[in-house]
Amino acid sequence: MKKLKKGHFNFPVKPLETIFWLAIISVTFYLNLSPQVFKKNNTSYIIIFVSIFLIFILHKIYTLIKLKDKKSLYLSLFSLVIVLPFLMIAANASKVAVNYYFPALVSVSMAMLLILDSRMHVIIIILLCLFFLGEAFFGIYVSTSGGVKMPMTFFRMYSLTLLAIFTYYLYSKENVIRREVDILNERLKEFDTLKSDFLANVSHELRTPLTSIRNAVFLLKSNKDKTGGKVTLADDELMRIIISNVDRQSHLIDEVLDLAKIERGAFQMPRSLVSIKEVVDEVLKSLSIEASEKSIRIIADIDPHLPKIYGSDDQLAEVYTNLLHNAIKYNHENGKVYVHIKLSGNYIESVVRDTGIGISHEDVKKLFDRFKRLEAQDVGQREGVGLGLVIVKEIIELHGGKIWVESKIKEGSKFVFTLPLDLRIMDRGRL
Repeated sequence: MKKLKKGHFNFPVKPLETIFWLAIISVTFYLNLSPQVFKKNNTSYIIIFVSIFLIFILHKIYTLIKLKDKKSLYLSLFSLVIVLPFLMIAANASKVAVNYYFPALVSVSMAMLLILDSRMHVIIIILLCLFFLGEAFFGIYVSTSGGVKMPMTFFRMYSLTLLAIFTYYLYSKENVIRREVDILNERLKEFDTLKSDFLANVSHELRTPLTSIRNAVFLLKSNKDKTGGKVTLADDELMRIIISNVDRQSHLIDEVLDLAKIERGAFQMPRSLVSIKEVVDEVLKSLSIEASEKSIRIIADIDPHLPKIYGSDDQLAEVYTNLLHNAIKYNHENGKVYVHIKLSGNYIESVVRDTGIGISHEDVKKLFDRFKRLEAQDVGQREGVGLGLVIVKEIIELHGGKIWVESKIKEGSKFVFTLPLDLRIMDRGRL
């Protein structure tokens, strides 16, 4: 179960709440873009505000590019390339546009950007502080009808106060969400522990009767042989089916137990120097009968000079067994399975390729997800519950390696994974 992240939260807000803050912040910016600013001798100040607007738009575009949100990206580009130049042209032709419309548009746009991306509030406050410091240089005043001049510093301070309130509002709201996420993560952790313990206990309870059934079948067959009793073909087939199903269920229980260990963080096993070639040779012998039943030829090309690595021979054997078993099971009659293992730089690279049914691009994305079992009509009913490749990936990553898949429908599949040679030094302390 994935842990909730405690980064930036885009929390939902009520419509009235949004309208309220949009109005407040728009007024705040408009006070800083008042008609007094647009005097001829204050063109530098105009450039500052236009630059800020461009910075916000460009920042939003950069964010949208990273998020690959094309619709919003095109809208931002439109406002930057079309709307802004048009307004700049209109500003030269209309006093109303210069003194009111353009400042209002920039104010509302900046307010919307601030609300949509609350991380911008710190930048805005810093910029307004710079404006405050630059006020004495530009010497801007607002004249009342009675001829009283009020320094724009008053309006700057008022603006900063409003933005400070909004910043505190965002900060307090995010803190509430952070606390809620912490509580939820603790509950998720407890739930995961209970689930893992339950899986482990149930699996152990199931293993005992299955072992008894298997032993009873072998004992029944052995007693018939000793007493000279005849075992008909039908009896022999029934016993074979029983043993086969018991073995299948035992394998499933082993996978569930492994999953429980993974979730508890107890999947590490004692490690020693392991010869990859010897491990693969043993796996190939164990799967030879299964391959011959489908007339599948396994072609192995293993570098005889591979260095040994520190690892778990049982876990690595499980990796190769699972990948080769799948290559056989999802292959065609008279198909082929290729195994290539070689030294590639500081890694041992293993490739298991088959000539089977292949996997679609969409299904490749789900291969290493828990309990995701892919269906295909031409190979019959699938066995298992989709844990094998999850465990394979976990084992490889515990050994410091990586695994990936290349496959197309009706063109077979290729599983590639690497194991670092540095593991020989890196994991000595775990032995």
